[in-house]
Amino acid sequence: MKDMPVSYSRLLNRLERQEVRLLRGGFSWPPIQSGLEEKIPPKVRQTLEAAFYKAFQTVFGPGGVKLVEKTIPVERLNLEQRLWEKELTPKEERAILRQMERGRRKGQIGEVFAAGTEGAALGLLGVGLPDIPVFLALLLRSLYQSACRYGFSYESDEERTYVLLLLQGALAQGEERRSLSLRADQLGRALDHGWPVSVNLGEETRAAASLLAQKLLAVKFVQGLPVVGVVGGAANFSTAGRVSQWGGLKYKKRFLERKVRGL
Repeated sequence: MKDMPVSYSRLLNRLERQEVRLLRGGFSWPPIQSGLEEKIPPKVRQTLEAAFYKAFQTVFGPGGVKLVEKTIPVERLNLEQRLWEKELTPKEERAILRQMERGRRKGQIGEVFAAGTEGAALGLLGVGLPDIPVFLALLLRSLYQSACRYGFSYESDEERTYVLLLLQGALAQGEERRSLSLRADQLGRALDHGWPVSVNLGEETRAAASLLAQKLLAVKFVQGLPVVGVVGGAANFSTAGRVSQWGGLKYKKRFLERKVRGL
């Protein structure tokens, strides 16, 4: 009997079960953050949030996007996209999926390692705030690569808002994370169907900057101190890993939903 084409519905169901497991989990941070947030002066909090927002304005703007794009292996990611678009038999599916998963994991490991070593090196030098634009660029690069891998753009205000919702969803916890996940799904479906949407990019940028500052507050404060600041590398590893994992899952889910709906 001739093999039937791969079932995107089956792949989607498998991915949705994985998503449920991730939504149940929290976001872990290095132990040094425990109890430290309350000790940080309000002025430092304001400084960190302002630094993240300024970093977004620089890195998330058109010029920053172009610079980040230069570090993305577009040709390799486009090849992966073509593999996903191809109709596969079950036998081909298993081989191709294994190949793609190896490539995805290898890419994620590289992204996480770059984020961790960047934070650790600057932390040893006692540099906390200046590394924020670099770190943010690494996080956005991870999300852009996932977008390329599954054939999505990140240039319009609507798609950039989707990127910000994924970034926030990766860092949030509990009900806030579930709400951000749902908002991202709803926006992605609207965009893929061509339905009219209304977004506020400035508001979402401020929300993302605030959440990043909140989550990295203690470790970035510590990272500004010589030697002890190496803990920033551990926080960067943790953050980059979560963003890479969550962004890859959501873009893959969006791709599979589009396939299931025949879009």
